[in-house]
Parts: sequence; structure tokens; C-alpha cells
Amino acid sequence: WRGKFNQEKFNLDILNLETFYKNKGYKDFQILQKDIVYNESGINIYLDLQEGELFYYNSISFEGNIKFSDNELLNKLNINEGDLYSEEKLNFSIYETITSLYMNEGHYFFNINKEIKPLNNNKLDIKFIISENEKVKIRKVLISGNNKTDENVIRREIKIYPGDIFNRENIINSIKQLFLLNF
Repeated sequence: WRGKFNQEKFNLDILNLETFYKNKGYKDFQILQKDIVYNESGINIYLDLQEGELFYYNSISFEGNIKFSDNELLNKLNINEGDLYSEEKLNFSIYETITSLYMNEGHYFFNINKEIKPLNNNKLDIKFIISENEKVKIRKVLISGNNKTDENVIRREIKIYPGDIFNRENIINSIKQLFLLNF
């Protein structure tokens, strides 16, 4: 089972360790010190960890949202008050679920920032600051790099047209449809 020490893989393992703890509720997890000691029989790795406290969501609020109500956004967020903190789940909910929701409604320049405020009783207040910005329309649909078929065949398969309101889901579905046709 012996192998050579690989610094790059070790650094990746350290990042995976941090991710693991932060997804299990330890928001303030830190690695204070890393020591790698080489000796005759191999190496010893010493890590000085500080887990911190286990955190739970106390409240979740939104600011600046006009298009969707707080309840609609909370339902899409899929995080409830009292749930164990998970950095990965929180980020996925923000940058995939909520962002997709707005981008499917034409808000291409949508922006969301999170403020996390820890409370004394190992609870977190999360506040999302939303900037919806204006809806965007598609001006042009350009097709390039096509050698297999006529452009009108590709245009027939896509679900986006000039003048339409920007819709992320339609663009993704159009790309999937073209992929299935081997274009």
C-alpha cells in the first residue's frame, strides 16, 4: 500500500476536508497547522483542526425582490429554518436554483449576494440581497462552425428567436436538441 507522497493530491485532500466539514454544519472550520514529517519508515501527517461550532439556519430573508415573493423564493431555495448549515447546498440553491428562476424570466443581469450573520446560539440569519435589473431580449442568434447541414435546419431545431425575452432554460434545451442531432 505504499506510494509516493504527492503534494498536489494532498492539497486537494485538504480542500475536500474543508468542504466536508462546511457541508456538515461547521461554518467556521479551519486548519490551523499542517505538518508533514518525513522519517525512515515513511511520512507522518499532522493536522491541527478547529471545527468551530455546529450551525443551524435561524431565519432566511430577501431584500430587493419584486418579481417573486419571499415565499416563492423560500420554496425554490429548498432550505428551511432549523436545517443544518451546508455551504454546498446553500451555494447550489443560490447560484443554480434562484439564479435560474430569474434568468428564465429574462433577468440576464440578475445579481444575488448573501449576508450571513451568526447569532449567539449557533444559529445563522441569512439575508439575500437581490438586484433583479431589467429584462433582456435576444437581439441576434448567430450560428457558426456548421459544416454538416444548412443553417435553416439548425434554426428549425432551436427554441430561441430574435426579439424573444431571454430564457436560460430555452437556450439549454436548444443546445441539448442540437447535441442529440449530432450538430
